[in-house]
Amino acid sequence: MGFNIQLSGKDLAQLKLLWQEYGAKNYPISSYLVTPGLLKAGMLRKNVYIKPPEYEFSDLGKVPVGALELTLFNDVQSPLLLKKLLKFELAFKHAEYKKAPDLAYRLTDLKLYRAQLQRILSSSLYFLEIETNIGIIYKIE
Repeated sequence: MGFNIQLSGKDLAQLKLLWQEYGAKNYPISSYLVTPGLLKAGMLRKNVYIKPPEYEFSDLGKVPVGALELTLFNDVQSPLLLKKLLKFELAFKHAEYKKAPDLAYRLTDLKLYRAQLQRILSSSLYFLEIETNIGIIYKIE
């Protein structure tokens, strides 16, 4: 299981460019550079505290560009996992209520997702940072 971020190739390229030119430098992003796809996917958020309001990267938007701090990763990942679980639960309940022919499939999907989620939540990840003479090496296990 991972992030299920769906962006078009054009939006992903734009996101990477915006990161290089604005996000990495912590500069605000003008609205004329922002595509509807980036907003719909939650990659950027409007900063209303600057005038005129402009955009900045959300934590979710930092994931595709590899810029999300490890300490914030769980804060972003957990709600996405729970949202997907709710989607499976609602699909099953709806199929059960309607006595839909795909009820068995919905139940199987729900059981599989619950099992995967339980496996993820029972695991521990370890972050290793190794400083060498050529740079820093990071490993997550």
